[in-house]
Amino acid sequence: MRIIGGSLKGRKILLPKRFQSRPTTDFAREGLFNYLENQFDLSSCSAADLFAGSGAISFELVSRGCQKVISLEIDRYNLQALHKNRTEWGLESTLTILRQDAFKWAKKNSEVFEIIFLDPPFSFQSKFQTLVDNILASESLNSNGKLILEHPAEWENQNSDWNCETRKFGNQSFSIFEKA
Repeated sequence: MRIIGGSLKGRKILLPKRFQSRPTTDFAREGLFNYLENQFDLSSCSAADLFAGSGAISFELVSRGCQKVISLEIDRYNLQALHKNRTEWGLESTLTILRQDAFKWAKKNSEVFEIIFLDPPFSFQSKFQTLVDNILASESLNSNGKLILEHPAEWENQNSDWNCETRKFGNQSFSIFEKA
């Protein structure tokens, strides 16, 4: 797996031997970042990547100019690889890596972001709506911010209080939320 755009383009992302996550494909990441670069000046954005896994989204955000990115991951093997990649590429001042449960973070976070990306395990589908609602009901997104949930095609947003559009890139779907 490699970084597909920006200053880190082409760098190989080190993955742990026990990597069991489902990474976002290059095709889906490219489509997602084409969308984001048309919505934001990424160089003035801060972002959070919850359920970071390989860190591909976090590293793409930094590579494309985000000045502050927070990655949350709970798996210790994924965390070790994230730390190693961050150190090897000299990203300590831009990328903060936290071992933290994303569901708990969503309830107590006090920082504000332009972009929050969620890629929870698809086995957590029954909790997706609660997680999205908790983040959108908080002050975690600025007024123009976007919450992006990667999910299986069959998942549908059940809350009409939030503006939501869904985009599909191959087999991967993203619901993009903003405050109404």
